[in-house]
Amino acid sequence: MAVDRHDFAREVTRIEAEGGTPPAASPMLQGVTRASLSTDSFLAAASFQETTRVLTEAAIEGKTDHLRGLKENVIIGKLIPARAPITVERPVPIAEIPIPESLLLPFIFDFERPELLDGEDESLAELMQAEPGELALAGAYVAEPD
Repeated sequence: MAVDRHDFAREVTRIEAEGGTPPAASPMLQGVTRASLSTDSFLAAASFQETTRVLTEAAIEGKTDHLRGLKENVIIGKLIPARAPITVERPVPIAEIPIPESLLLPFIFDFERPELLDGEDESLAELMQAEPGELALAGAYVAEPD
């Protein structure tokens, strides 16, 4: 006879607490189909295989599905019982610290500052000050062998 291991462990604990001798058992490896059909939830079992047989047996036996698992809650359309308590702590506001003017930079990037070029590349300085429509850049290059 196949018994769920959690149910078996509960019974062993109960029998030992009453001073009785616990029963012996060995684990049984089941295939996917048999394992899904032997769950406590008839909705989860019916969703896998043999839907008509599972639902008919559940109706004849007057079974109640307590909707404790993920699959049966998804089938019914309820929120799934897969949550964890999360505490979100608001960060403590930090007081603003004024930055002295001496530390403020007038430009973010050095390539935006033409005076840093020091006349090394005048064409770059011209490109930086040219309007976008005025630029005549090469659209293609031809490689010439040495």
